Parts: sequence; C-alpha cells; structure tokens
Amino acid sequence: MISQVKKLLWVGFFGAVLMVFGLSAQANIIQIDSDSERATVKCSVENNLDAACLGVTDGGEATLSADFADLFGVSPVDERTVTAFLNELFENPVVDEKDAYRVDTGGADSFSFVTTATWFAIKAGVNTAFFKNEAGALDLAVTYAKADGKAGAGMGISNVTFWGGETTPVPEPGALALLGAGFLMLVFLMRRRHAL
Repeated sequence: MISQVKKLLWVGFFGAVLMVFGLSAQANIIQIDSDSERATVKCSVENNLDAACLGVTDGGEATLSADFADLFGVSPVDERTVTAFLNELFENPVVDEKDAYRVDTGGADSFSFVTTATWFAIKAGVNTAFFKNEAGALDLAVTYAKADGKAGAGMGISNVTFWGGETTPVPEPGALALLGAGFLMLVFLMRRRHAL
C-alpha cells in the first residue's frame, strides 16, 4: 500500500515538473512595458512565429500590428466602458458588451491563460492594451514591466476582459513548482515515517 502511494506521489511530482517546463516552452508572450507605453507581441500559430494575436495600435480607424500594441487610458475599466472604447477604435462595432467576460488578476506581474475569445483587453498599471486573437485557441503568457516613478505604474495586471469564446486561466509555473515541491515533501515524510 505504501509503495503504491509513493509511486503515485513521484508520478505527481514529475508530472508537475514537466508541466512547468511545458508551459514555459509553449506559451506565447505579450510583454507590457509602461515606460515605452507599448505592449510587445510575440505570438505563434502551431509553434511557428506568426501574427497570431494582433494589437490595436492607434485610434480612429484602428490598425492592427503583429509587433506591438499601444496602451490606452480607459477609465473606469468595467466591461461596458472597455467594450465602448474598443468599438470607438473602429468605424463599425467589433465587440458586444453582452459577450464580455472579465477575469480579475489581483495586480499580478504576470498572468497566463488559454482562450478562444476573438478579442481581449489587458489592464496593466494605468493603461489598457487591446488584442485580436487570430490563432483560434491561444495559449498566452502576459508579463508587465512596471515603470519607476509613474503614478499608478506599480499596480500590475489588474484584469483581463475577453469577448466571446472560452477562457481558462493557467496556473503560473511558480505555483506548479510549489505543488511539485509539496509532493516531494510528502514523499520525504512518508519515507521518514516508514524508516521509523
């Protein structure tokens, strides 16, 4: 019985470690930099670098860029206001408020998710960046480089709003590593108890 439990614990530990490395290797990246007031976009389709998600780069008749997205001052940052702002960037509405789904991230420096949503908006610091997902199921890691000496710049990523599709937040690799360490500690304690 004890050997079966040990085997399960070891399998769980190594599974968590593999997930950590798998997530860090596969996730596409958006780096938000409040100093440059742009978000750098590095997305891929089927692990080939391509314009999988495109950032909205300017107002009026908005254009999309595969390389970066401008940061916009949107306030307040609720589903209705963010929906209205994104629609104002285009001649015709591109999103509907009733399709908006918001995930609060609590001011984190990084946030990972898998989504099939067509559009999403990331609120980091005092600014918001908008993106169109053209990859289908997009596996994305967002990181935020905070600016020193700017009011509100240290708040981190406060929320992400999605329009349409389905979204699943992904545990950060650090959390998975902690889970793996917990499994390892259980194995150690069981071995010690068995030795006594």
